[in-house]
Amino acid sequence: MLSQTNRWLGVLLITLCLASSAHAARLLTTLWQIGAEDRDNAEFALAPSHYDQFTEDVFYRIGVSQPQTDWPYVQPGPNDAWAGSRPHTFTIVFGLNNVLEDGPWTLRVHLLDTQRQAPPRLKIQLNGQPFEQRLPAGASDASIFGDPRQGSPFSFAIDIPPAALQVGDNVLTLT
Repeated sequence: MLSQTNRWLGVLLITLCLASSAHAARLLTTLWQIGAEDRDNAEFALAPSHYDQFTEDVFYRIGVSQPQTDWPYVQPGPNDAWAGSRPHTFTIVFGLNNVLEDGPWTLRVHLLDTQRQAPPRLKIQLNGQPFEQRLPAGASDASIFGDPRQGSPFSFAIDIPPAALQVGDNVLTLT
C-alpha cells in the first residue's frame, strides 16, 4: 500500500511544439509527443497498475523508443519506498536539423494524476536550462492502482526560448 508521503507522478502526454508567432491564434506544430491525451494510461509501460515493477530511470530517444515498452505510466519521487526512495529522472533525447529563431517553442505536459497528500515538484531541464513546476494535489491513489479515470488531470506549458535548443541532439530531463 502507498503511504501518505509518496510523491509519484502519473505522466499522460508530453509534447514539444513550435508556436507560430505569425498567427494571432498561435497555431502549434507538434515536433514530437509521447502518449495521447485520452485520460488513459494503456499506451505506457507497466500500465495499468504495475507501478511496483518500476526498476530504473527512463532514457527515451524520440523516433526510436516506444511508450509501450520504454515510458512507464508512473514517475516515482524521492519518498516512494517502492522505487528506492530517491529522485527519478526521465531523460528524453530528440534531434533537430535546424532551430527556428522566431519561436517560441512550447513544452506541453499533460498529467493524468499526481500524488494527493504530498503534491510533487517537477524539475525540468532542457540542455541544462532549468525550469520548475509545482504540481497540484491529485485525486487519490486509484489512478496508480489501475483506474486512470479516477485521476485528476493537470496540464501546463512552458515557453522555451529558441536559444535553449540546438542543432543535433537535445536533452530534456524531468525529475
